[in-house]
Formats: sequence, C-alpha cells, structure tokens
Amino acid sequence: MVKVIPAIIAKTKTELEQKLRFIEPYAKFIQLDIMDGKFVPNISLNNPSMISRVVKLYRRIFFELHLMVKNPDRVIEKWLKVPKIKRIIFHWEAFLGFNEEQRIKNLIKKIKKHKIKVGIAINPATEVGVLRPFINEIHYVLFLTVNPGFSGQDFQESVLYKIKNFHEIFKNVKIKIGADGGINDKTAKLLKKVGVNVLSAQSFIFNSKNPLGAIKLLAK
Repeated sequence: MVKVIPAIIAKTKTELEQKLRFIEPYAKFIQLDIMDGKFVPNISLNNPSMISRVVKLYRRIFFELHLMVKNPDRVIEKWLKVPKIKRIIFHWEAFLGFNEEQRIKNLIKKIKKHKIKVGIAINPATEVGVLRPFINEIHYVLFLTVNPGFSGQDFQESVLYKIKNFHEIFKNVKIKIGADGGINDKTAKLLKKVGVNVLSAQSFIFNSKNPLGAIKLLAK
C-alpha cells in the first residue's frame, strides 16, 4: 500500500478550517499547499502567522508544507516558525537569479537544522537530472503530474516515464518518491507500478462523500 496525504489549497482562514474539520477524522498527516501568486498564478495559504494559529489547534495532526513560492530561500525563516511541520517541500524551478545550486544546498541545510525533513518538487517539464547535486541530502522527491497552481487538472502521463528514468539514474539511492496532481484510483495504479510510494491528493478526497473510502481506495 502507498501512503496517501490529503492536500489542502485554501484562500482564507475559514476555508482552511473547514477543510481541516472535514478531513481531521481520517488523516494524521496533511499537506498544505502554499502559493504566492508569483511562482504560480494562484494564491493559497501564503500567511504563516494565520496557519500557525490554526494548525496548533489540531493536536493529532502533523503537516508538510508544499512551497510553491518564488525564491523560497528568501522567505524560509517565516515558514520555519510554523508549528507541527514535519516536512518542507520546495520547487527546484523556483530559484531565480544567480548561484541556484549553492542556494538550494544552503536551504536544505537550514531546514534540516530545524529537525524538519526536506523534499524537492519538480514540474512535469523538468528533467530528473537536476536533482543530482542534492539527491543524497534530501529525504523526498515530489513529482508534479500537473502544472502547479490549481487542482482538478488532467494527469500528465509523460511523468510516468520520467519517474522510471529517475529510478534508473538513482537506482542506488534510498529515498521516498511522491506524486501530486490529478490523483485518482486510475492514476494511482499507474504511479504505483513505476515505484511511487506517496500520493498527495486533493480533489479525489475532498470532493468525495466518503473521504475515508477515497483514501483507502488510493492506498490500495
């Protein structure tokens, strides 16, 4: 069985609270999708102080942050202050300017210094080779199977071949592999076949009348 992580996109504190109440009985680990409107054309939960006030009320749940933000190393300090965060995922493509490789390495060290696990996400068009300088320093790779920014998009099957390529290139590396975007019972089967062991899902779970059933179906 794969691990299923419910993912939340929310515009407001009220929407975040509603979604957390909806999913709280069925999940112990939740992904919060953070969007700044710059790296992606959408804004979601880009308010660490608000998130801090909300998440600390949920004692039995822990969280990961999926940072879809421009130049995450320049804003990481405020996100490190959010409580109950077990993993932070940032995008390789989000580093603009100079010395990107060193900046990514510095960001990885800073996150790990706070005893938080680190993941790097890559978009559908990005080749897996970009991960080579960091692969032994991170805990997690998240493959976006849609273009980041909005839920409900169609799954891009080309990413399946990229995941296979990842396993061929990094066959001696033990690391968790996740997929995010267009996740449903059909695409989950395809992803499991190519070695994905973590699924981040939003629409399939939150649009279901039986969220526990949806989670179990994906996990199987």
